[in-house]
Amino acid sequence: MLTITAALLFAGGVWIPAIVLAAPQELHALDYDCSTLLGKKYSLASSDFNVTTTTTKKFGKQVTTLTGNPCRALDTAFDPLVKDTCGSDTWFCLTDTFEKTDAAPVLEDAIKLAAAAPEPIARGDEFDLIFKSTDVTVNLSITCGNSPDAPKLISHTDNLYTLAWTTKGACGPGETPPGNPSQTPVKGGDDKNMSGAGIFWTLIFVALLAYLVIGSAYNYTVFRIRSFPDILPHWYLWSAGLAVAWDFVATCWERARGSAGNYVRI
Repeated sequence: MLTITAALLFAGGVWIPAIVLAAPQELHALDYDCSTLLGKKYSLASSDFNVTTTTTKKFGKQVTTLTGNPCRALDTAFDPLVKDTCGSDTWFCLTDTFEKTDAAPVLEDAIKLAAAAPEPIARGDEFDLIFKSTDVTVNLSITCGNSPDAPKLISHTDNLYTLAWTTKGACGPGETPPGNPSQTPVKGGDDKNMSGAGIFWTLIFVALLAYLVIGSAYNYTVFRIRSFPDILPHWYLWSAGLAVAWDFVATCWERARGSAGNYVRI
């Protein structure tokens, strides 16, 4: 942030009003607290995270790893060669490693992307953490949500890395993550979700209704049947089936009463 300070300069025996422009100052790590950002309380995970991209090559694979932390400098136990570049003040470090199937991984490059605390910027209900260095900027876009995943790399250029992170830790006090309504039941409310059995019987009813309507229309237009119940599709088949079913029920009923010989179908 550019600081403007009013001052008086003494020149030629006269005090002259002047304005002094102070150079921008980085936010010191001791003044930064990721649990309180933009006047709100958060519970962001303070452990290091890795975003890995793998590219298949002719004799192996290229592995690019972006290691970062939104709350403090990294404490990852890097290889000594990486530590020469990404020291104890590093917040974001990028490494490129070439891995062969029959040889140990070879470190090709290590870049310190950020070595100072970020600048939080509000973005509606969301916010960004902007990590700046001399040549590179890391933009960590944080959204309230239920995803347990680590941040994801969205895009990058030579001087800008953009990451997106959806986490419950970014939800402020009393804020419910999207897609996770309160579990407290509302009195008088109706459950609008139909069960599997309900869906099954609904489909059966719709299919039967369609069968009756289409079959009756076919009998009416093709066979010129006008009388009921003959107009119903396959009526003689259904009537025979109903008669057999009725005989079976009547027989069972008579046997239950002990008078099986008394029932005679007319």
